[in-house]
Amino acid sequence: MCRTVLTRPDHRATDDDLRQRLLDAAAGLLDDSGIEAVTIRETARRRGVSHGAPRRHFPSRTSLLGHLAKRVAVELGGELDATDETPLRLARAYVGFAARRPHAFDLLLRHDLLEASGADLRPRSAPALTRGADFCFGEISPMSKPLSRCRCLSKRDGFLVPPA
Repeated sequence: MCRTVLTRPDHRATDDDLRQRLLDAAAGLLDDSGIEAVTIRETARRRGVSHGAPRRHFPSRTSLLGHLAKRVAVELGGELDATDETPLRLARAYVGFAARRPHAFDLLLRHDLLEASGADLRPRSAPALTRGADFCFGEISPMSKPLSRCRCLSKRDGFLVPPA
């Protein structure tokens, strides 16, 4: 008689994978349609899982948005780190990110949505936002002539990418 031994799969790997796939779907929603489009139900639909499946990882929409914002902060930080740290290049990277991914950038600024997320966002987002904004808004001194051409307009007025 042949005996088959069934082993239980490692659910942690599957759970981590699902979490990342859900965040990927939420990032796609954010970039395509903005913050209001990011819901647990739509994120689940895009991943092809039941609408209750994401609740194990993100018990609320606020939690999902908070973890998504952490990811966006890391991405922005990575783009800033990829520069050679000259003021103009930092400003271009910062404003370029905001121009390329306006909804993601807006999410980083929406602490009214994110405070209760439990994602501990401020330690991740504040350094990237401050670092880029310091160069765009002229907090450095003395301000170089090329940098003075870099103007970050309020999100209400849109963004102007500095000239090449």
